[in-house]
Amino acid sequence: MGGSDHPFLASATYGTSQGATLARDANTGEWVRADLVTTKLSLAASLSPDGRSILRLGFPSGIGATPEVQVVTLASGSVRTLPSPRHGAERVCTIDGAAWAPDSTHVGIVSGCDIDVPGQTPADPWVPGEFGTWVDEVDLASGTSRTIEVRADSSPGESCPSYSADGSGFAYGINNGVQPQWETGADTWPAVRAIALDGTTANEWAGMHVVHGDPWRDENTLLVWDEGAAAGSGDDHQLLDARSCASTSLGIPRLLNTQGFIAGGLLVDTTRWTDPPVPRSVALCLADVSSGQVSPWLTLPGVGQVVHGSAARSLLRPPSS
Repeated sequence: MGGSDHPFLASATYGTSQGATLARDANTGEWVRADLVTTKLSLAASLSPDGRSILRLGFPSGIGATPEVQVVTLASGSVRTLPSPRHGAERVCTIDGAAWAPDSTHVGIVSGCDIDVPGQTPADPWVPGEFGTWVDEVDLASGTSRTIEVRADSSPGESCPSYSADGSGFAYGINNGVQPQWETGADTWPAVRAIALDGTTANEWAGMHVVHGDPWRDENTLLVWDEGAAAGSGDDHQLLDARSCASTSLGIPRLLNTQGFIAGGLLVDTTRWTDPPVPRSVALCLADVSSGQVSPWLTLPGVGQVVHGSAARSLLRPPSS
């Protein structure tokens, strides 16, 4: 997305660990909405592209319970819980991530599920043939879902899924194989996977991690983090071509955590790498992709940290009193 007319939604965590969801206009800096609240048990909250709803993934029954995907309508405050994927009575699935489609009427869900072991609840993700990654798309109007793809012998890893701006592509993080990297020393454990929703292409990059927020610079280019590169080197973030599988370095040094693209720039978490230093109240900076210049962009009261950010083309205003 990254269009210059997008407001920005920040789900911010403060020193009290209380979550608050705030919306700020990317062009004017105006706080459009400051009354959108999420609970501290929500893992992420993203604004629908039409600005009417929030998609959140969390543990409404408490940490350790099964994660749920909920859609909150801003005008009414009503909450709708989407059905958890199961793929058969015997199969157990745990949701890892969810994302809005650009049309605001579909939601993509990434789950880890057992494969074919009846009665085993849950399956062991490190045993070959017993665990896999499911990508499903839910139609909000009908409540029906379709399976986009299934990857056996894998599990979702920091999946942070997202659709491309035109809705034709879908990217997410995945862990491959049956033993984690810290046990084998292999560099193929984490990966970023980009698929075409029409089933024509699928590419995967080993050793890469998904960038949170909106990582798509355009309909075909995806920003990721390369764990094999030196942190802050300029090579630690890569731009991937989802069709050709090519990758190029972003080339901006001294950046660690990013929140994706907005208003033509790249949102960057404030870190010790920022040069020159920024005030402690600055939670996000905006990096110019062409020049590499980094400037303060978002301030939060107290010690604030942005957990998740997303863009929307419009934003439903509060009802008039």
